Amino acid sequence: MPGLQNTLDRLGVPPLPRFTARGKRLTMIFGIFAIAYIGFLAYQNAAARKYLQALQLENPAGYLDVIRKEDGFESYIAAYSALHGFDSFKSDIPPFLVGRWTLKEAPERVALGFVFADCLNPMVLLNGQIGLTIDGETAQHAVEYRIAGHDAYLRTEEDELIRLGIVSYSAGIDHLEIVPPGRSEKYYAYLRGN
Repeated sequence: MPGLQNTLDRLGVPPLPRFTARGKRLTMIFGIFAIAYIGFLAYQNAAARKYLQALQLENPAGYLDVIRKEDGFESYIAAYSALHGFDSFKSDIPPFLVGRWTLKEAPERVALGFVFADCLNPMVLLNGQIGLTIDGETAQHAVEYRIAGHDAYLRTEEDELIRLGIVSYSAGIDHLEIVPPGRSEKYYAYLRGN
């Protein structure tokens, strides 16, 4: 180290600090606190994981609510699908899709929870069926529902597959995106009131 210090002296760099007994002691205390803190965080993570596993078994609805609030709606969709078997088609509809939606030709900027009063082109999603009215044309289709990733898929009796894109921000659905059967253009579906 004396050779290094000579080089540093020629370059005008101040001398390197030397560890004193007090400095060594402080470094050791800091290291012990850092290890204890990391251990505490690992314990907290394990306790949270254990709590969620117990909640999932004892109160599935509460478990899903925690996932939705803490991790957002996309994580909620994945957890809901796994918990209720939506990795394959079924006639039951996920409850967050049930309702009357108004179809718009372009996306709209709305606040979370906003409900449109008008419904010129309604889409109705219920167990085993979808009803669509676009430009005065009404169509009903018997469907089964499946969730894959962040989207829902509807399979008609004619074995046609309809992608229902679920666009969510934070803890709720903003809108759905759909290309209705027999159409080529995408529509944006927003939840509407009664």
